[in-house]
Amino acid sequence: MRIQDSLQTLLNSVDGLESITIIDPFCSIVTTIGNSNKAQFGAIQGYKSICDQVKKFQIGQLKSLSLIYGNKTVVFLKIDILSFIMVADSKVSGQYLVELRDKLTPIMEECLRASNMLRDL
Repeated sequence: MRIQDSLQTLLNSVDGLESITIIDPFCSIVTTIGNSNKAQFGAIQGYKSICDQVKKFQIGQLKSLSLIYGNKTVVFLKIDILSFIMVADSKVSGQYLVELRDKLTPIMEECLRASNMLRDL
């Protein structure tokens, strides 16, 4: 599986989905596909703050979050150690994007395999 190709296929399959970004536990970008924009970069910083607050208040683990940011729907999905940030037109349902978790899981697994291969070099 090619990570970029898989992300592009998913991006093309959802009308209104503008970008998908994968970030690591330190909020560094692993890869991104689609239109990079202000909402996407603001979302990464906001997500880091939210994760810090969840840990601080010991209210459990953040698995998904859907919100409206300007005229965009922004969804955060934590799958294993990676997080996916999807930015879409506000007409796209956040719940619909959350339900893409099953399609994103194989992509996450491929990212982890690639990371392990790089570590072994």
